Amino acid sequence: VLPGLPVNTPARPKCGTAGFFESQFYPKGLSGMANKERNKRSARKARAQQRAEREAAQAASQPTTAPKKAEVAKAAPKKKDGKPGFFKRIGNYFSAVRSEMRRVVWPSRTELKNYSLGVIAMLFVFGIAIWLVDLGIMGVLTGFASLRG
Repeated sequence: VLPGLPVNTPARPKCGTAGFFESQFYPKGLSGMANKERNKRSARKARAQQRAEREAAQAASQPTTAPKKAEVAKAAPKKKDGKPGFFKRIGNYFSAVRSEMRRVVWPSRTELKNYSLGVIAMLFVFGIAIWLVDLGIMGVLTGFASLRG
């Protein structure tokens, strides 16, 4: 038995108990994000499968012709240093950025509104706190300066 776990709880879930720990130890609202991510992953997999099927159908519909010996001989030799060219690296960078932006989980409109209001409220709270500290320091310095006479 691991410390912190109930006695009748298995230390490791058996096969087929995927949501056991989520339902047992997390409140209802916290496991929703994991489900949302799982749904997004399955949707991405479905899109990738559709894209693969579409590409396979296109490849099957195009006639394949073997390249002539002259065309093979004329092919330019590839760089052996392994480093892609400047424009290829820029293209790779932007494709990586695009891929990462697809993975971002953007907040909903209500979440965005709540976060923005929280930030604005904290700006006011800390602004007033800093103003009060500044006012106190000015008062102490003014009182100290008036003692010199």
